[in-house]
Amino acid sequence: MAALWISNSTVTDPDSYAQYGKLAGPVIAAHGGRFIARSAPYTQLEGHEHPRHVVIRFPSLEEAVACYTSEGYHAAHAPAAGAAQRDVCIVECEDDPLDQPGALWIAHVTVTDEEAYGKYAALAGPAIAAHDGRFIARAGRYQQMEGKDRARNVVAIFPTRARAVECYHSDAYQAGLAHARSASERDLLVVEING
Repeated sequence: MAALWISNSTVTDPDSYAQYGKLAGPVIAAHGGRFIARSAPYTQLEGHEHPRHVVIRFPSLEEAVACYTSEGYHAAHAPAAGAAQRDVCIVECEDDPLDQPGALWIAHVTVTDEEAYGKYAALAGPAIAAHDGRFIARAGRYQQMEGKDRARNVVAIFPTRARAVECYHSDAYQAGLAHARSASERDLLVVEING
């Protein structure tokens, strides 16, 4: 299975962070990483908002973790130490190449009531499918590298960001969400594929 390196950041020192970006790109490519979304337009639907989002596809979870923990990546990241607040999570996903236009619905979730959240999931899946969404990662293996660890990570692909946002606001999805609100803590955003 492939993996997605999902980074949500608030940059506080743009010059240092730009230097990191220049140095990290070749290291990421050497580990088979390919940018799917990079500072792309997004819509924050729930939770904590970071204004910068990067999604990188890797051949496997192990290769993405190896990249993050490599000497080359640590050397690239050194200029940016303290230049941003980041949440970085690597999520195992289907082998979809993600080479078509579209948008990724990304949710990081801590479930506090499994029964109620199960009711949400039973309603949310059909609502997402009805809006042309398809899950590519759903509560599978992951590694939290930076920031708040949320044990459930979900990624769905939609044909457009507008279609994903429409899904979120639909009556069908909101009926499911009523069960999740008191049963979980969630960060949910939709980011355009622009890699």
